[in-house]
Amino acid sequence: MLTNPLFIRQLKYALIISAVISIITCSYSLNESYDARIITNDLIEYFEGNTNENLHGISYYVNNEGKEIPYINDMFEYKMFSIISASSIIISVGIMIFLFISYRDEKYKNTASFLYSLPMPREYFYIYKILCFFIVVTVPIILTAFITKTTFKPIIISISPYLNLLEYVSPENFYFELKNDIISELNLFIPNLFLIFAILNLLIVISGRIYTAYCIFAGMPLTILAFASGIANFIDLYLQNSDIRINIINRQFIFPTIYISSTQYIEKNVIFNFIISFVLIVIGFFLYKKSKPENLGKLFTINCFNYILYIAAFLMGGVIFFRIILFKVDLNGSSIFSGIFIMLIGSFLSLIITKTLISKIINIE
Repeated sequence: MLTNPLFIRQLKYALIISAVISIITCSYSLNESYDARIITNDLIEYFEGNTNENLHGISYYVNNEGKEIPYINDMFEYKMFSIISASSIIISVGIMIFLFISYRDEKYKNTASFLYSLPMPREYFYIYKILCFFIVVTVPIILTAFITKTTFKPIIISISPYLNLLEYVSPENFYFELKNDIISELNLFIPNLFLIFAILNLLIVISGRIYTAYCIFAGMPLTILAFASGIANFIDLYLQNSDIRINIINRQFIFPTIYISSTQYIEKNVIFNFIISFVLIVIGFFLYKKSKPENLGKLFTINCFNYILYIAAFLMGGVIFFRIILFKVDLNGSSIFSGIFIMLIGSFLSLIITKTLISKIINIE
């Protein structure tokens, strides 16, 4: 199976994309390392010139250029967070490019019919994509992690003699805190990359056009957040005496971050996101086998998803419409039936708009 020319082709795409991502992420890591080295050298010079002063509890200092430098642990934590965040964005873009190239030929009727007529199981095409995905993600992560560790280790060692001035009991104490900060970020970073791939892959599998899947993917976080916000507002407005409460906190609503242990820094979202990703990939596998090539060019390759979209538009559209009305109209003191009526209007409007858009997309050649 792995010697199949189609797999070799997918592998070539994956290696090229992972190489480009690795160059960008490693270059950014080296740049952050260089900046950290300059800050650390200035900090050491500051310490050597002020050894007779009480430096305990220092939060920042001003270097020769008048720049305020943060607390040393905060500085390293920020640099690591910056590298991880930038790598996450770059790899996410790489995943989107890889999936676009990987599914491109299968989203045209002529080429899809030819590929599916080849004397090989259709599910092999799907397995090829999953295997190559791991290359796109893991190679840049491993290389960037190696570069980051290699370049930051001597910088951290250079400040070890001065850690007692920064209220650290020992260098080991400093390393422990920094390691936990990095692990905490990686616990969010890596599982989310798998979740992004799993969701986007599933959307492309059931979509007759790649750009449709990308549009749905791009709109999902905002739509879900607006829906949850509308539900929360409805509960606060009409069910104030109930014990129901919904709290929405920035990214944690989309990617829940719940600590199982505050000492071990193990986050629940690691297990949760990996399980969800695995389930979505498995669902995508079976839907890939069931999708109909004759539906390519339509909104979905499986007809039942049109009805699922209608139901989702009806349910979510009403709540989001209610949330929009709250921006313009003060509904305090109104009855719960008023809120339900507004939701019903929004639901039917959302359904009409969705059906109109689907018919327009289907008619586009």
